[in-house]
Amino acid sequence: MRRRLSLILALSLAAAACGGGGLDEESSGREIFAATCAQCHASDLSGGVGPRLGLGAPSSDKPVEYFVQTISRGQGRMQSFGGALSVNQIQRVVEFILTEQGREFTE
Repeated sequence: MRRRLSLILALSLAAAACGGGGLDEESSGREIFAATCAQCHASDLSGGVGPRLGLGAPSSDKPVEYFVQTISRGQGRMQSFGGALSVNQIQRVVEFILTEQGREFTE
């Protein structure tokens, strides 16, 4: 029972660390990334718990939809943010990531 409670607490803390609290609908992609993604992907997109996302990252050849779906639904160890971020916020985060990769955001 204690192990189960410890696991639930650890998972709750991990989810809270990757949350996007304090964001409003008008937050920039950079602000949303800093509040929601940087804990795992680093503020400079160099990676950490999550993979690196900046210039030259393995994901730099992925289409826009890959990023939208990964953020919205989660993938592997990454949790879903579809319930925490609006469609517009997710698009702004994707635009920020692509810009940092030296790419353009096209829908």
